Amino acid sequence: MNTTDSASNDESKPVLPPIFPTFDWIRIQMPIVANEKTIWPGPKETLWQWVKGFPFEFHPFAWDYLWIRCDGYEVEIEPHYLDSTWDTFWTNGSGHVRADALRGLFPFTLGKQVDLLKGIVATLEALPPLIADRDPDDATKIQQIHGILKTREVASAIGPYTAERLSWLRRRASEALWRWKLRRLGPIP
Repeated sequence: MNTTDSASNDESKPVLPPIFPTFDWIRIQMPIVANEKTIWPGPKETLWQWVKGFPFEFHPFAWDYLWIRCDGYEVEIEPHYLDSTWDTFWTNGSGHVRADALRGLFPFTLGKQVDLLKGIVATLEALPPLIADRDPDDATKIQQIHGILKTREVASAIGPYTAERLSWLRRRASEALWRWKLRRLGPIP
């Protein structure tokens, strides 16, 4: 194989500049709750919730946090909340979201769902004050990302995906897909 030909082919492809500011993994303590299959900044946990942890997370005493990073093209959020089953969400500059559950066992594309994007935008809005004292640069970067995705959220809300019937159909299709995947997984020994 001629390596010079493959290198010239790579150079001829247009490369889009990153839309988001970049930063490496940050762990932020913040209660996160599941709200209709999306994430929201949650109320402060009770002492009992903190002590028992959530069994699906295998993180007793540490459920109230998330990990976040950005490579310039996508924001990656790994929240730890009730029933998250190690979910990870990637959101690109156009507001499209993809995710996986159980550490990649169930990858799926969620598209540009209004409710999901609202949850991610609300979470990004709540993060900067929590890290502003220890890391003002990353807090500013998260604010910039929030501003970009906030405009995408507004555009999604007035777009064609807000029809109630379409969201019902999308929810039913998603539930059917999960049932099919879980049946294929079979019994876990």
